[in-house]
Amino acid sequence: MPSITGAAKVGARLTVVPGTSGPAPVALRYQWLRSGMAIQGATGASYIGTPSDRGKVLSVRVAGSKTGYTSVARTSRATAVVAAGTLTAPVPTVTGSVKVGSRLTAAPGTWGPAPVTLRYQWLRAGVAILGATSTTYVQTAADKGKALSVRVTGSKTAYGTVSRTSRATGTDGAGTLTGPAPTVTGTSREGYRLTADPVTWGPTPVTLVRGCPARQQLFALHRRQIPAHHAG
Repeated sequence: MPSITGAAKVGARLTVVPGTSGPAPVALRYQWLRSGMAIQGATGASYIGTPSDRGKVLSVRVAGSKTGYTSVARTSRATAVVAAGTLTAPVPTVTGSVKVGSRLTAAPGTWGPAPVTLRYQWLRAGVAILGATSTTYVQTAADKGKALSVRVTGSKTAYGTVSRTSRATGTDGAGTLTGPAPTVTGTSREGYRLTADPVTWGPTPVTLVRGCPARQQLFALHRRQIPAHHAG
């Protein structure tokens, strides 16, 4: 009586153990069965479970033939019900600078068997960030001082769903403002008005703070920026 070895699950390989037929040599032929019905093309000594097998039982029929002898066929006992397959699901990683305004990118690794549908969810201190479901994430002011991570969920028909979460980043630091040097217009003489143009700071909005009395500050700034022969 033939028997089957291997796990009864989608994507796993089953192998027939035909037993001993004689007198040797005996030509053997194989036919794999799904719930008692022949599976087209499944005539090898091994068989890999497919999505169509999930929830069904498998068996194999072995037919022996030899010149001068009557052909004989034997069917193995059925396997357990074929279970969902197991996805190859690596732990994702996160790349990028950890600070407000910078972009982080999720590297999911290689999931299989391909194709596998992947979904992303970014987490702030372990809690899902609303709307942060793409492969990249631009950090916001709410992330400052928090650790970030990303959860990748893979799914495939007859394989179920698996989730893996990256290691958390370090705590998020303050972002870097874009702060070009301001310009000053007006006559750089005592009693004349100078006007500062701070140009464009970002990311907007940015609150600009005046540090010293306006006239002294602007005059000092202008003196630093204009060539000496232009100073009044």
